[in-house]
Amino acid sequence: PDENHPPERELYDMQADSGEFNNLANDPQYKSRIEKMHSALIKQIGEHPDKTEMRCRTDYVKGYERKLQQNKTKSS
Repeated sequence: PDENHPPERELYDMQADSGEFNNLANDPQYKSRIEKMHSALIKQIGEHPDKTEMRCRTDYVKGYERKLQQNKTKSS
């Protein structure tokens, strides 16, 4: 997440909405559940999920750029 791409939480009722069309994460009724799940995720991964996501995005970009460079080298 960054200023252009804020974190987005997702929560679906898999029995009623197995296609995941109705995101319940912003429904006030589920606020407590989202907070509990978020806390459990932090405990599980050992850091804030947004920090993990940013690291993954950075690694993804590096890998993508490396692959582009490899493709350029092959086609030369």
